Amino acid sequence: MSKGFNHIPNLMKEFPKAIEVGLTAVGMLVEDDAKLYCPVDTGALITDIKYIVDMSDVVVRIGTAVEYSPYVEFGTRKAAAQPFLRPAVDNNRENIKGCFESAANDAIKRGIR
Repeated sequence: MSKGFNHIPNLMKEFPKAIEVGLTAVGMLVEDDAKLYCPVDTGALITDIKYIVDMSDVVVRIGTAVEYSPYVEFGTRKAAAQPFLRPAVDNNRENIKGCFESAANDAIKRGIR
């Protein structure tokens, strides 16, 4: 048996943590940028933007519980949209890929030691 195959059990242990690390990095990145794009009136919206990593669904959720945030993001009949979440994702697509590439590479290095 090839020596390289001996690392598979270690790699299998490392990848769930790598996914969590990648999701956390994405959450921090997008949260920070969403705060940069967020319009400020009272400051309630910007201070409530948070990310949560949910490993049971393997997702990162980024948003705010402020009840009027959808009206700011998408606009209304009377108010123009002032998107802050969508641009934070759209403008970081390459960086988001990089978060997962970095986490995966680190997991591989740990798994083959």
